[in-house]
Amino acid sequence: MSGDVQGSLRRPYQVKVGLHLMPDGQTVHRWRGHCTCPVGTQCKHALALLIKAAYQGERVAAGLAGSNAPVLTPAALAQRAAAQEYPSKQAGHHR
Repeated sequence: MSGDVQGSLRRPYQVKVGLHLMPDGQTVHRWRGHCTCPVGTQCKHALALLIKAAYQGERVAAGLAGSNAPVLTPAALAQRAAAQEYPSKQAGHHR
C-alpha cells in the first residue's frame, strides 16, 4: 500500500508499506516500510499508514480490491510492528 503522511515538514512524506502474513492469513509475519523522511525505512510514518489503513477497513492483507482476506486490526498491526522494532532478546540468539 502507499500513501502520503504528514510529518514535521510542509510537504507530506511519501510512504510505501508491504505486509507478509503468516499462513493463517490473519497474523502479520513481517512488514517493510519505505518513506521519503530522513529515517527512510521502518519509520513512524510507515506505521501510521498501516494503522490508518486498518482503521479505514482496508484489506491490507492482500492489497487487492475485493479480496476475501481478513481485515487486520490496528492493535494487531501495532503489536507486530513493535515486536519487529524491539525484538525480545533470547539467550544465544542475535539478529
